[in-house]
Amino acid sequence: MITRRTPVDSPFARIIDRMIDHAAREHGTPAQFNGEFATDTVLPMDVEETGSHYLISADLPGVNPDNISIDMHDGILTITAETKEESRSENSRVVLQERRFGKFSRSLRFPVAVNADTIEATYNDGVLRLEVAKAAEAQPRKINVKTGSNTVTANDNGQKSK
Repeated sequence: MITRRTPVDSPFARIIDRMIDHAAREHGTPAQFNGEFATDTVLPMDVEETGSHYLISADLPGVNPDNISIDMHDGILTITAETKEESRSENSRVVLQERRFGKFSRSLRFPVAVNADTIEATYNDGVLRLEVAKAAEAQPRKINVKTGSNTVTANDNGQKSK
């Protein structure tokens, strides 16, 4: 447990510290994608961007692949999953329960247009991986520059060739 020291040691400061600690335990610390914050304890994920697509890796340990749903609507990708609580013996009592059960989801809005028809998803060892292609208009492209009778093409490195 991290102990936070405040410049003022007062009952009010201790109440605020307890509220912050409780919120961090219950909701996790914020993760940021495209300027928006999301709770990272529900469905932690990484998003990588290349020139042509996004690569998403989401941790879903213990989730049956049949209980994972991926939807794309109005430019928003939503991953939904569900875990079921294991049955317990009638003669036992829970001493500690940290695992979460139930239905949870996470939504992302991409900063550029993507091609929903070509999204590929794989699930292996508790990790869901998605490859989301950028729409053609969002991908980098070469522009031809015409000068007199010569045509100059700028490639991706900014170098020009005739």
